[in-house]
Amino acid sequence: MRRMLGVVAVALVVLLAAAVTTMVVRPTFAQRVWSFLHAYRWWVLALLVTAGVLLLGWLLGTLLREPTSSAWRAHVLAAADAIQHQLCTLATSAR
Repeated sequence: MRRMLGVVAVALVVLLAAAVTTMVVRPTFAQRVWSFLHAYRWWVLALLVTAGVLLLGWLLGTLLREPTSSAWRAHVLAAADAIQHQLCTLATSAR
């Protein structure tokens, strides 16, 4: 898990460095890229939000499966059970 995160982090840093270098070396290319991003800024934002939500969901799922986070997982499950009990009690008292 940590090795994979390290590989992904290194790949993102390399891609960012390559992008910055390209923007500095070829300003006309940079101008075309920025105009493209400006024209489709809502799509780019939607893609970034979607990627962030997927990454967060994957990370949360991975953390909940780890044996080192079993105390945290038990706490989350206990809190969820308490909320569910309160909702069931509320629904019963409303009748």
